[in-house]
Amino acid sequence: MSAIDDYRYDLRARRAAALTAAIMQEIGPYLGDNKRDAAKAIDNLLWRLGIDPLSDAERARIGLRPRDNKGWTDEEIALYEIKIKQAMLVPPAPMIWPPLTSPLE
Repeated sequence: MSAIDDYRYDLRARRAAALTAAIMQEIGPYLGDNKRDAAKAIDNLLWRLGIDPLSDAERARIGLRPRDNKGWTDEEIALYEIKIKQAMLVPPAPMIWPPLTSPLE
């Protein structure tokens, strides 16, 4: 950890808070009086799990490739397709069948 790490703001915490706010706007009306406790629990959970969403605008701003509607970049799709093709080229394990017996024997 370098000295500059101590001066940077916690981007993950900011994004977790933004996502918590969006979730709370949606589910807030169903919670009743426990909104503050629920928001705190969601925020802590997102931060602990390391959930760090990047919007399409943020990705473009920092020079990352855009994601498709399923969340994949072009490079990730290409790598995935290579892995699938390699798996398809592996010969299957030999199958040893038991000897056939006649029901009349």
